[in-house]
Amino acid sequence: MTLSTPKFVFYALAIYWALCLHPTSSSAKDRVIFSTVRGFYNTALAELAHQYMELHPEVEIEINIQPDNFSILRYYTAQMAADRRTAPDIVHGNLIGIEENFHQGNFLAINEYLERPNPYADGAIWRTLFDETFLKVFAVNGIYYCVLPLDYLDVAVYYNRDIFARLGLSPPQSWEEWLEHCAFIESQGLIAISIAATMQANVSEWFSTMLEDAALRHFVPLVIARPGDWNWVEDNASYVHDLNDRYADQMITINPERLTNAFLEGKISYEMPLFVEAYSAFQTLTRHYELGHLGTDQAGAYNLFLTQKAAMWMIGSWRVGSLMKDLADLPEELRFDWSVFPTPSIKQSALGLGPLRGLGGAGHQMCIVDKKDPAHHDRVVDFMMYLYAPAQSAYLIRRTLEMGEFIQGAPLIKGAREQLPTDIRDRLDQFGGQGYCKQELIPIRGDNQTKAYLRPWTQLFSLGRISPEEYLARKQVLVLQTLHRQVRERGYDLDPTTEDPVP
Repeated sequence: MTLSTPKFVFYALAIYWALCLHPTSSSAKDRVIFSTVRGFYNTALAELAHQYMELHPEVEIEINIQPDNFSILRYYTAQMAADRRTAPDIVHGNLIGIEENFHQGNFLAINEYLERPNPYADGAIWRTLFDETFLKVFAVNGIYYCVLPLDYLDVAVYYNRDIFARLGLSPPQSWEEWLEHCAFIESQGLIAISIAATMQANVSEWFSTMLEDAALRHFVPLVIARPGDWNWVEDNASYVHDLNDRYADQMITINPERLTNAFLEGKISYEMPLFVEAYSAFQTLTRHYELGHLGTDQAGAYNLFLTQKAAMWMIGSWRVGSLMKDLADLPEELRFDWSVFPTPSIKQSALGLGPLRGLGGAGHQMCIVDKKDPAHHDRVVDFMMYLYAPAQSAYLIRRTLEMGEFIQGAPLIKGAREQLPTDIRDRLDQFGGQGYCKQELIPIRGDNQTKAYLRPWTQLFSLGRISPEEYLARKQVLVLQTLHRQVRERGYDLDPTTEDPVP
C-alpha cells in the first residue's frame, strides 16, 4: 500500500513523538566514566555505582579499571586525543597531572559546585563535608578548585618493632640517628631499608622531594604572591617566614611567574650550597637501601619487609590494610609487630635546612574532565556528590577492607572516619602531624618529560657514581630548559600581576 502525503506526515510525526516520549535506553542514558586503578576500592566503587544507577535509571556509570598508574595515564591521554566527548569523565588528577591539565583546559574548576547543597548528605553545602585545608592545598594557584579529595594519606617509615626491640633500637629522632640505626642494623646481617626505586615506582624520589622542600622553603618570601599579583589571596597577608613552623606556608599561594623568574634570573639555583647539603644527605641514605634497589619494584620491597629480611620499609598509609591482612594470613610464628615513624629531620644542618615534612594530603585526588557540556557536568557532579557523602564514603572504606583491597588512608569526608574499625583507625592515626611538602615550590613537579631525561643521572647519583655537585649541575640545566618550555606552553609574560591564558 502506498501512503498518501498527509498520512505519511502523520505517521512520521507519530514515530518522532513516540521516540521522544519513549527513547531507547542507549539514547536516554547519560554515560559517566570513572577511570581508576586496579585494586583501589574497585569492588566498593562498582557496588556504589550500581546503587546510584538504581536511584537514577537514566544514568549509566562505568567504572573503568586500568592495571597501574602508567596505564591510566596512557589511557587518558589516548582518549583525550581521539575524542574528548568519549574520554573519561572522572580521573585521578594526581596520576595524570593536575596543574598542567587545568592550564590546558582539560580539567573543570568546581568552585561553583562546592557551594551547592549535597542532596545525598541532608542538603549540607558540599564544601562543608571536606577539610578546607585539603581543598585549598590542592587548588591550582590557590584559586581554582579542580580536585575532589576522597581520602587522606601520608608516607612514613614502616619498621619491624620486634627487630628494633631485639637490637635495642627505638624510632630515630633525627636524620643523623637514623643513619646510625641503619649502619647498626646492617652490621647484624639485615637490610636496613627496603625501597622501590624503579622508573615505574620510584619511592626513593620521595626523600629528595622532602629534602628539596626543606631547602626551597628558604625562598618563600621571594616567590609568594603579593598584593597586586593575579593570584593573591588573603592568607598570604598573615604569612610569617619561620622555617621551623611546618605549617606556616600551607595555605598561602606561590606565584608561578615569580618562581619561574627566580630560577631564570639565578636567584634560586640547584647548584647553591643549600641544595648540595640536602642532596649529600640524600645520597648518604641511599647507601642503606637493599642491593639492587634500582631494579626493585613495589612488590619486591614489600616482600623484603614482610619476610623480615629488612627492618624498615618506606611506603605510605595505603598499605596499612594490606599489611595487616597479609600478616594475619601468615602462620603465627612468622608474624611480627610493626609500627611507623615519620622521616626524621636533619638536626645538624650547617646551612639551616628546615625540618622535613610529609608527602601527605589527599590520596584519591579526583578531577572532572571538562567536556564543554554544562548539563553533562551537572550529572557527573551529582554522582560525585553521592560518592562523597558520609554514608557512601564510609561504605567505600569498610567494604574495601572486607575485600582485602587497598585503601589510601583515612576517609576525608566528615562523618565517615569514625565508622572505621578501631585497629585500622589506630594504625592510620600514626601518620601525619609533620606538615606537608609545598610542592608548588618544585619547578619540575609532575613534568614526566624532564624526569625521564633526569632519570639516568639520578641512577648514577643514587649508586654513588657521581657527586651531588655533578648531579645538581645536570639537574639545573634541565630545570632551566623545562621552565623555558613552560613559559612557551603556558603563554607566560612573566609579569606576576597578570594571569596569562593558555594559548
